[in-house]
Amino acid sequence: KMKFASEGVTISPVPAGDITAVRPGMGHYHLGIDIDCLAPGTEIKKGEKWIHYGKGDTEADTQLSPGSHKLTLAVGDDKHVQIPGACTTITVNAGAAR
Repeated sequence: KMKFASEGVTISPVPAGDITAVRPGMGHYHLGIDIDCLAPGTEIKKGEKWIHYGKGDTEADTQLSPGSHKLTLAVGDDKHVQIPGACTTITVNAGAAR
């Protein structure tokens, strides 16, 4: 179980429809598993390494295989572009299931 928190940015759902402009100071979370932060201004593409929380979620559950993993939390704008200064990576050790 993970809980996310940020300072200096408001976490909000991505607006519906075509996004033509981003809302300044607003974003949503992206969780990268076994991947580092991207360069600021880079689009965070959906895929097996990134989980998008476009509904403005601030909590998540995930299952990791046993062993060491890097977890990267990035805040992206409405177009899923990484906001400068809004990414961090930690290392966790997942134990075997009981």
